[in-house]
Amino acid sequence: MQPNLIIRHKIYLAVVCVIFFAIGLLRLNDLTIYTPDSSRYLIFANSLAHGNGFVDNTQPEPDMFSVQAPLYPIILIPSQLIFPFSLEAAKIWTLLWGILAVILFYRLILNFGNRRVALGASIMFAFNPLTFIYSTEVLSEAPFISFLFITFLWLDRKIDDK
Repeated sequence: MQPNLIIRHKIYLAVVCVIFFAIGLLRLNDLTIYTPDSSRYLIFANSLAHGNGFVDNTQPEPDMFSVQAPLYPIILIPSQLIFPFSLEAAKIWTLLWGILAVILFYRLILNFGNRRVALGASIMFAFNPLTFIYSTEVLSEAPFISFLFITFLWLDRKIDDK
C-alpha cells in the first residue's frame, strides 16, 4: 500500500478520535447515570491515591467493605492524585480510555481486513451511543474494553507466531 494512503488513514483515525473526544467533552457534566457505583469508585480511588487503601471516609464510621471490583479505582488513581474527588476528572480519564479502545479496535480490525474496513468499523464503534455513555461515565467498561482488545491483539500475535 502507498505510504501516502497509510498516512491518510492514520490522519482519519486521529480525526475520528478528536471528534469522539470533543463530543465526549460536550457530554460531561457533574451528574452520573449510575450514582452508587460511580461515586463509590471515585471515593475508593481518592482513598487509594492518598495512601489510605480501600476505605470510604465519607461516612461517620469509615467503611472498608467494597462491593465493586477493585481494579477500576486503581485505574482512576492518576486522575485523583491531581484532582481529588473530581467527578469531571474521572470522567475525562475514562474518556481517554474510550479513545484508547477506539484505536485498539482499529488495530484489531486491521488484522482481519484492509484499512478502509478498519476505519469504517472504528467509526461505527466510536459513534455508537453506548460507547459514548460508557466512555463518559465513571464506570469500568471503557478500560475493560481496552484491556479486552489488548488481549485479543496479543492472542492474535501469538497465534500468528505459531
